[in-house]
Amino acid sequence: MDAKTFQVLYDDAVKAILREQLSDALSALKGLAVNLQFPADSWQAVMIPDALQQLTENYRMLLHYWEKGMDDPARKAMHQQFLRQALEIADNYYFAQLLEEDYSYFASVWKRTHERASAASGLSEKFEATFASAPWGKEEAQMQRLRFADATISIEEQQTMATALFLSAWEVFDLNKLQILLEGAVSAPPKVRARCIVGALLLLIKYAGRLRFYPEVESQLTLLQDDAAFVDALHKVQAQLLLSIQTQQDNQKMREDIMPELLKAAHKLKDLTKGDLSNLAEINETHLNPEWDAGGEKSKISKKMHEFLEMQQRGSDTFYTTFAQISRQQAFFNDAANWFVPFSYSNPVFGSRGEAYSSMDAVFNNRPVCDTEKYCMVFMLQSLTDEQLHNLGNGVRKMSDIPEELMDTFDSGEEELQQQIRFYLQDLYRFFHLFRFRSEHNNPFKLDLTLISYPHLRPFFSSVPIALQFANSCFKKELWKEALSFFMVIPPEQRTASVLEKMGYAEELWGFVSEAVEYYEEALRLHPDSEWTLRQLGRLHVATGSYEKALDFYERLEALCPEDTDLLLRIGECYMSLHQPKLAFSVLYKADYLQPEGKALRALAWCSLLSGNTEQAETYYSKILTLNPSASDYFNAGHSAWLNHDIAEAVRRYQACAESSKLDFVAPDFFDNDAWLLKEYGVTRNELLLMRDAINNKLN
Repeated sequence: MDAKTFQVLYDDAVKAILREQLSDALSALKGLAVNLQFPADSWQAVMIPDALQQLTENYRMLLHYWEKGMDDPARKAMHQQFLRQALEIADNYYFAQLLEEDYSYFASVWKRTHERASAASGLSEKFEATFASAPWGKEEAQMQRLRFADATISIEEQQTMATALFLSAWEVFDLNKLQILLEGAVSAPPKVRARCIVGALLLLIKYAGRLRFYPEVESQLTLLQDDAAFVDALHKVQAQLLLSIQTQQDNQKMREDIMPELLKAAHKLKDLTKGDLSNLAEINETHLNPEWDAGGEKSKISKKMHEFLEMQQRGSDTFYTTFAQISRQQAFFNDAANWFVPFSYSNPVFGSRGEAYSSMDAVFNNRPVCDTEKYCMVFMLQSLTDEQLHNLGNGVRKMSDIPEELMDTFDSGEEELQQQIRFYLQDLYRFFHLFRFRSEHNNPFKLDLTLISYPHLRPFFSSVPIALQFANSCFKKELWKEALSFFMVIPPEQRTASVLEKMGYAEELWGFVSEAVEYYEEALRLHPDSEWTLRQLGRLHVATGSYEKALDFYERLEALCPEDTDLLLRIGECYMSLHQPKLAFSVLYKADYLQPEGKALRALAWCSLLSGNTEQAETYYSKILTLNPSASDYFNAGHSAWLNHDIAEAVRRYQACAESSKLDFVAPDFFDNDAWLLKEYGVTRNELLLMRDAINNKLN
């Protein structure tokens, strides 16, 4: 079956199941069954077609008894069980389709594992055997549980298998693999536990819509709500997931702002070393940056270094861009296993040079990084001789003269589990964005990563202090949608004016003005004299054309800030929009008195034009043109001259407007925005055309 046809039928089946329309789902599944075959030696080859036939018969029987009017207390539970069975059948057909796709990475790994003459031995082979496996039964799941419990199994193997379980279930839903990851998220050592909880949470996000068919998972999550260690780890994952949302923005800042400055410093280092890495300690003693702190202010490079280190400290993947370039050049990263097998100098990819590369421990110990970054850094040093690698390691060990101002930044105080979660999510983010065959994967980092958005995970954020902590963190990062999700946890009666203001601001920046107004008004009831809130409400009502409502808030604000000239201008604009020029003049005169030759002068001039007082307008515009006028000033002054019948002066002012805007000619739409005003004064279309031509004659 071609991939497109399969996807249509599979999607139809799953959507019908989630809508609990079992008959429609069975029809789609039968379409899959006609055109798909399982591997001949697999248990699915016989059992899945039989299961589909049996499910069809059972559902037909349920409908038959229902039509007869027979009461069956278990009918609803049976219907839910049938829907679950339909999902499992659909998932197995999805697995079969993956194996049929000629260029599928999943299929190539499955084929490779089944062609091996012996059982998987190395970590990569074990990874692949689990990654490309079909949904597990109870026996296979129990075997994996025993391996995780076996004290003789290395931490590295457990880490590798945890990722293989996740990626396998990410390709094809597998209840047993999900449950094993949830169990490991509680009891495994930190390095394994980090991978288990991250994998489990991402799976719970992807398959959120189907969890109602798996009460055992819901029960497992309910029990975990009372496990303080699990809840704390889940919060750590959420914090890092929120950082991953900013990865693209951070990468751009690194690429366009920070790295150019750091590279300049690197070139200076290269000039000093002449390519010889043996004297790093000596160079360090000479202080490469004598301007690091000049005149009590940080130099440019110092500031960029601080930004770089701060990004690292908060968990940003600061080396992503560099890694992206290196990974494309290394065949090592063409295999999924290599992204997740823990870093080791004994990895076959290093050949006989593993011991020489171990000099890099000095670097990794000084600044821990994720496993893919370690591989990348070693690949970057392949051209160095063993002696140069040795000298590099010694040089790094001796470099202890770090500027005092940076010492606190280097010491992150990050605990092991938190660090492992950060490293693993960075590896996953890189994998799903850079892996050669990534187009086959649904990218988890393109989903909604706010865990509180999912009903089965929301209870883990029921604590108001925790919800407020995440809400404020998202707000600071300008993640408005995510911030609102956490703010909503706070019961209405516990929301302070500050919280309501932030909720309003987040709604506003997210584009929901009416919701923003509601929160601002609620905040104002708690804090009636909040100047900021009154100003926001006035501005939003102006934006929606509700000038009378805007005036109400602006006038309340005026009572608090009677000499705020910007506020008086806003009030004047509202009066002008309401066609009340006399009231507009009264507040604009006051603003001009408080701040002569300021913005009020322009407002008074424009208001004069609107009210028909062209002579007064000309007086104001003549003064404005002596005060460093803008293109807009020349344009409006042109109107004034024209309406006072001084056409020659109007042409000169319009010409000055065009020249200030660096225009070689004025386009046909030059007067469009203000044509209504000119026409009110009797200017005809023909006169507008003549004026435009006159301006262009002057420009040419």
